[in-house]
Amino acid sequence: MALTQVDQGLLGTYAQYTGFKNRIINGAMVIDQRNAGASVTPSNGAYTLDRWSAFTNGAGVYTVGQSSTAPSGFKNSLLCTVTTIDSSVSGSDYYMLQHKIEGYNVGDLAWGSSDAKTVTLSFWVRSSITGTYAVKLGNADSDRSYRSEEHTSELQSPMYLVCRLLLEKK
Repeated sequence: MALTQVDQGLLGTYAQYTGFKNRIINGAMVIDQRNAGASVTPSNGAYTLDRWSAFTNGAGVYTVGQSSTAPSGFKNSLLCTVTTIDSSVSGSDYYMLQHKIEGYNVGDLAWGSSDAKTVTLSFWVRSSITGTYAVKLGNADSDRSYRSEEHTSELQSPMYLVCRLLLEKK
C-alpha cells in the first residue's frame, strides 16, 4: 500500500489507539524546537515547549522554558518563573499552560457515554513557593470538564510532589 493511502476499515474504530498508557505528547519536555531551551515570555496561545502553549489574563508576567532540573528518570522539565507579581488578582485573571490531545487519541475512553473509562492524571510538581494551583481537563467545545485544586503547602522548598487525579465515571 502506498504511504498516501489509508485503510478505510481502521477509520471507524479506535483499535489503533488502544494500549496507550500516556496520552501526553512531549510530557518529558525533551523537545523544544521553537525556543531551543531559551526562556520566553509567552503571549496568549504562544507555544513554549513542543505541544505546550501558554495563556494569560492579568497583570502578572512569567517566563516559560525548558530546564535540565528534573525528577529522577527524566532529563528535562518545563520551568515557569514569575517575573512580575500580579498584586491585585481578580476573578477573571488566569495564568495557564495547555496541552491539547487529539480526539482520536482519547476516543477509546468513551467520555460522554455510559461506557466512559476511568483515567488517572499524574505529574510532578516542584515549587519554591507554597500556594494553590488547579488542573482542568476539558473538551474542545468547553461543555465537558473536570477541575481539581492542588495545594503546594506540603512542599518543602524545593522538592518534587507526584500529583494524581483519578477521574471516575459516576
